[in-house]
Amino acid sequence: MRIYSAKQILEWENFHFGHSGKEPYDLMTKASTLVANWVDKKLVRDDIDICILCGKGNNGGDGYTVAKILRERGLTPKVYDLSPSEGSQLREHAKALYQGKIQDVHSVQDLHDISDFQLCIDAIFGIGIDRPLEGLILDLVEYINEHAVHIMSIDIPSGMYTEEQTIHTTIKAQETCTFTSPKRSFFSSTNEDRLGLWVTRDLDLVPKYHEQVDCSQYLITKRMVKPLVKPRIRFSHKGTYGHCLLIGSSVGMAGALALAGRSALRMGAGLVTLGSVESNRIALQSSLPEAMFKSLGEQAVTEINSKFDNFDVIGIGPGLGREDKIKSAIQGFLSKQKVPLVIDADALNLISELEISGQLPPESIITPHPKEFDRIFGHHNNDFDRRSVQIEMSVKLNIYIVLKGAYTTITTPSGDIYFNQTGNPGMAVGGSGDILTGMICSLIAQGHSKLSACILGVYMHGLAGDSAAKDLGQEFMISTDIINYISAAYKMVKS
Repeated sequence: MRIYSAKQILEWENFHFGHSGKEPYDLMTKASTLVANWVDKKLVRDDIDICILCGKGNNGGDGYTVAKILRERGLTPKVYDLSPSEGSQLREHAKALYQGKIQDVHSVQDLHDISDFQLCIDAIFGIGIDRPLEGLILDLVEYINEHAVHIMSIDIPSGMYTEEQTIHTTIKAQETCTFTSPKRSFFSSTNEDRLGLWVTRDLDLVPKYHEQVDCSQYLITKRMVKPLVKPRIRFSHKGTYGHCLLIGSSVGMAGALALAGRSALRMGAGLVTLGSVESNRIALQSSLPEAMFKSLGEQAVTEINSKFDNFDVIGIGPGLGREDKIKSAIQGFLSKQKVPLVIDADALNLISELEISGQLPPESIITPHPKEFDRIFGHHNNDFDRRSVQIEMSVKLNIYIVLKGAYTTITTPSGDIYFNQTGNPGMAVGGSGDILTGMICSLIAQGHSKLSACILGVYMHGLAGDSAAKDLGQEFMISTDIINYISAAYKMVKS
């Protein structure tokens, strides 16, 4: 799914009016019907008191139209008008249609106790706002946030920006129903308590707009991922599905590499070799008999300053360690490899300490979490700044960056960014990132492009975690649960 800016969405709507024969109020009715359907689906209808707060712009028109539709369905919402003056032409049209049939519009000064309502629908401001709330509106929003029982925002919580950091007061909704595409700000940790649960609803705009506008931001969806899943070939063998070399695990850290190896095998790699210190041989081969073992040093993984051309992909970093001996070996390792690289964990920390990010082989994949990212590329104050630098560095260094976290982002050498929507806080446990490294390596070994391996790997990783959380509960998950539910995730994608 493409993620459009507020400006592009407004352009698309105007394009729709010019090519569909539809009028703006038709689109407003479509959006408002979707909101009304959402109210019907989410809430018990009997004796529920609803208030709708309408601003002076088109978002306020949505509020009036939602009220009209709910009235027609037998509910009795109270509408409060926040604008003492005339609003947008479309809003005034929606207000006239509502008043002509119902005639009860209240001034916001009549809103004495918002806690009397089980649901408050926020239709004050939409996606066009470009300045902080102030004055009486700010006072009202603070009052709503403190006293409302349940807030549902139309399109975006009032006061929140769509493409940049919001640091001022906004509506804090429990639910948000947005249209056409999610807004980029929805993926920021600072907006979690503003948005609540959010959903995107399609307004069926004329699709030809896609052909006329460039887009570099995407939301990874099941529809995007499903075609990437390759069926197994009947006349195939283990060599058909590639050979992964996974390097890591210093003394006492065998578990990290074992997790990466197990996930690579579970994702379908034909062969996996674990490269580690000799003292980890028994532990690794006992825990993962399906994998082969390659000794890369006695007490530290130091014997990596050579080519490993007989593998289809190399993953390096899980449990690797940061000793000086390894630090001196990693630079030579990077300079000699010609096969695709997936670089994670301690390998990233060593790269940051050596300040050699500029020496990463072209089209390498790095998979940092935010702190690792900041160690390499400098401190960032918020998600927006960090992701902007993520895009910049992918282009500058010609690499893929998988920035892990809630809404993991993938950036490409061409400057595109992909937001993932699977996954949950139960995956915030040791080993989760090692598993992702193994999954991405496995997909590359099987012949996926680097981009499709990142997209499919990240999506499946999160979906496996979601499947585990559904059965086990987020609080009780450990990283191996993610591996155990990879097959369930595959079945969900293929269904």
